[in-house]
Amino acid sequence: MGERFSNLVSETRAETFETKQEERRRIEEAFQKEIVSVGKECGHKIEFSEPKMKVDPEKMPTDLNWSLFSEDISAEDKDDLRYVFNELKLFLNSPMFTDDFPDHVARRQWEFDNLEKISPEAKEYYNHNRLGVNFFSKLIGLGHILENYSLNNPEFINHEALATIESLIATLPREIKESEVFFLISSDRKIEAINTLSTHVSAVIRILGEKKADSLN
Repeated sequence: MGERFSNLVSETRAETFETKQEERRRIEEAFQKEIVSVGKECGHKIEFSEPKMKVDPEKMPTDLNWSLFSEDISAEDKDDLRYVFNELKLFLNSPMFTDDFPDHVARRQWEFDNLEKISPEAKEYYNHNRLGVNFFSKLIGLGHILENYSLNNPEFINHEALATIESLIATLPREIKESEVFFLISSDRKIEAINTLSTHVSAVIRILGEKKADSLN
């Protein structure tokens, strides 16, 4: 999941960085218009917000800094870590929007009935809303993976890096760590919580990524 969207937002090949950014904005605005229009047809309001933290794909580290990990890490463990790491990078490239559906069931029914009306690319864009619980929970999931692996092998990951990541996760807002709370809060509080999470995600990418991660800001 996410490969098509990840490729889509990073495949502009303009000559300058500014032109690439402008082309990407144009593509995203087109997706947003499609989504908002379909919602409006059914009497629903979908509103996009500008995320506090958004990083261009070209400034992202391409891989994890494997020197932080045990030399005998298995290929399977590497694949698991790389998958979650890539999901975190995708999170910082994804849109953020709210809607007026009364609950998750109503939203899912609307999606089932209407998302086929928009282009496949816009649908993929829609499916990567930062406010989606399964999506924004990836950072906590990474914490669980590192913790579990470290219990079996204390040298699995650099101790300082692990401690810093655990500290970042511990300071996440309650509504991020408890999805049932997230569902109950207002749209404004959801956006505030996700913006806080985005800052934490950027920090974790900087800690775990190749030196290219220093360009994150």
